[in-house]
Amino acid sequence: MFAPIGGIGPIDFVTLDLNTGVYQPYDVKSFNVRKRKFRVTNDKLGTLKSPILNTKIYRPVTKLQKKLKVKLLYVDARD
Repeated sequence: MFAPIGGIGPIDFVTLDLNTGVYQPYDVKSFNVRKRKFRVTNDKLGTLKSPILNTKIYRPVTKLQKKLKVKLLYVDARD
């Protein structure tokens, strides 16, 4: 692991295959679920409630992370 300058960066750690020289960058995200029971949206038909309780919160990769081919690694701190 390494500490990026300024403490914030697109990569948290990398793996390196010493036989092939192939490396893979990773960004670690904490696994979170939604705590609200419903998502409320308003449209032409009125108010809609979609159940969302305990659904996973997805974290999208940034443009820079896409360019660097960073994989997201979700960690559940509850374990």
